[in-house]
Amino acid sequence: MAISPDMIFEKVFGRLPRRPVFFMSAVWIGCQMASFALLIPAFVANGFKVEPDMIELMIFSPLLLGSGWLCPNIAVFTAALMHFGKLENLSVRSWGIFAGIESMFCIIPALSWLHSATMVSIVTGVWLLLLTMLAAGVWFFHQWQMNHWAGEIAILRAENASRLARLQDQQGDLPVPDDD
Repeated sequence: MAISPDMIFEKVFGRLPRRPVFFMSAVWIGCQMASFALLIPAFVANGFKVEPDMIELMIFSPLLLGSGWLCPNIAVFTAALMHFGKLENLSVRSWGIFAGIESMFCIIPALSWLHSATMVSIVTGVWLLLLTMLAAGVWFFHQWQMNHWAGEIAILRAENASRLARLQDQQGDLPVPDDD
């Protein structure tokens, strides 16, 4: 098999940046979930008007990670970097778990900013709803991948059966393998 420029391009620009983008997207989505959980009650209380502070919180949501929970989060970052360092570990499920953990590290310190138990329960409820939506999206994407792979396996089985049938027609003496 000859090496073509498109294979080199795919290897260099398709696989190497995949790891940092995979890692950083999970961090970004986790921080966005926490910022939306904080913003939705403020948006409703503000009469459905968007304030500049709300936009800043959405844009700079990864800064929520710089809290008193930074030391435990560094341990999680290190474990995630080691886990995602292998290409076969880049799964949607591990991405979703890491995004959920990062959202937890953003929302827990932010709950101390709230002054009433009602706001804490509303923000926590919104965050749990967003976390459930993320889990459902990850589950649906994983199921789609499994169905896609099952379709490809079925196509390969059909091709193999066709080749075996042609080979048996040509030679006539090969035994037929069982599918059991």
